[in-house]
Amino acid sequence: ELGELHEAAACYERVIALDPKHATAHYNLANVLVTKRDFEAAIKSFERTLAVQPNFPQAQLNFGTALIELGRFDEALEKFNAALFANPDFVEALQGRALVLILKGKPQEALGTVGRALDIRPTADAKLLFVECVKVLDSYPTASWLAKHLIAAISEPWGYPHEFAIFI
Repeated sequence: ELGELHEAAACYERVIALDPKHATAHYNLANVLVTKRDFEAAIKSFERTLAVQPNFPQAQLNFGTALIELGRFDEALEKFNAALFANPDFVEALQGRALVLILKGKPQEALGTVGRALDIRPTADAKLLFVECVKVLDSYPTASWLAKHLIAAISEPWGYPHEFAIFI
């Protein structure tokens, strides 16, 4: 697999040599570098991607994810916010934003972001982030809102109506 990644990176580098403004080649190279866990090089490639094509929410998302891996949470938050500015309903960017907020010790703010993601599309990742917020917060004032979303998060995967998820 490492050989295939090296080959893929070399292909994207050849495309970039021929057309330095090929945003997709820069983006794909960055993703290959993330897969190889070469986050510093990936960040440079994401920067080149966004220099060529600034309105590229998926690149902002993946850039933010790479920054998290390096512990650069403030910068990651900026990237997720940029992706959300371009596409306010971008669930994966909401999830990335929520994760950074949890890591920065801001679970209440993360909870609002996770709630928005769950309202748009209740993915498994959003549900896990929601549970993490609940564990960190353990707060009575948000209990009603939490219960509504937790019931939805737990009952949906099995297709049970919400009223059957009372075991919580």
